[in-house]
Amino acid sequence: MSTSTITAMLNHIYYAMSNFKSPHFAGLSECYDHEPLKYMISQRKPNTIFLRQIKTEDGRKLYAVDGDAGFTESSNEVLLKMGKYMEKMFTTDSDYFNYHYLLDPATNQPKPGAKVDTECDYYRYMRIGNMLLRSQIDTQGEDENGNPIVFELKTRATAPIRYDIEKYVDYLDYSIVKLRGNYGSFEREFYDLIRGGFLKFIMQLKIGQMQGAMIAYHNTQKVFGFEYVKLEEMERRIFGSEEFSNIIFSSCLSLLEDIFDHILDDRISKDEDNDVPKRYRIGFYATNTCGLKVMFEMFENDDIYLDRFRNYYNPDDLKDIIDTYLQH
Repeated sequence: MSTSTITAMLNHIYYAMSNFKSPHFAGLSECYDHEPLKYMISQRKPNTIFLRQIKTEDGRKLYAVDGDAGFTESSNEVLLKMGKYMEKMFTTDSDYFNYHYLLDPATNQPKPGAKVDTECDYYRYMRIGNMLLRSQIDTQGEDENGNPIVFELKTRATAPIRYDIEKYVDYLDYSIVKLRGNYGSFEREFYDLIRGGFLKFIMQLKIGQMQGAMIAYHNTQKVFGFEYVKLEEMERRIFGSEEFSNIIFSSCLSLLEDIFDHILDDRISKDEDNDVPKRYRIGFYATNTCGLKVMFEMFENDDIYLDRFRNYYNPDDLKDIIDTYLQH
């Protein structure tokens, strides 16, 4: 399983374990004294994944964990594409990037001899119990003492664009112009990272054994600045210390493995046709009563899943919960 797939599940397990313990907001200016000091609604909504059985020659039971985009088209497709584009721009020589990745403005076609770099991605792996986790590695460098480090590269759209991504064009005039303040500031972006980014980042960084994240703030047209945030700073903001972070990380992964084992053991014992690969849809939702709800569905094949969507669901009726400036 990849980090982007598994982090939402780990987040819900942590919410239930900690009863939605609020992050630490120390050091922010007084204009945030009356702002929400808990995780964003968009981070607390239910999430689902697919557990897909894989056939093996020796008959072993292996499963892959896949993300579940749901029945609606991804509303943040613009940010996903921009993220990939900007990561390549930040990690490629400028002359090479401008020639090979940008179209010729005169013809709106690729330039003669232009070739997109198809170099393979790099990954690190972590074995936890019977689970194998994969994390993509973006960049490497050196810390202040000259020691080699590996770190994540994150592209972060400005607040109003994230809040209302479907109308992002309406917010292209929003700029980051100051250090502190409620709007138009780096402080607003950092405040939102504490509420809606750092918990996910921590899980990804720890799986990839990375030391931090370089964050690029942008509005899809202009980059306003970069900020390197160490893993230790994120852990202090979310968990209070590195020690608590390590305990919570290992506990969440252990509980996730127990949940998978419980579901699979139950289904395999009741399944009369174990030779047919199955696809399991599993949903996680941490409730406000210190509980974790786990929802489970089984599909014999993808056609059953898609047929149910076509016959019973109207995507227009499905609305995403969007966090706004005023929501608590």
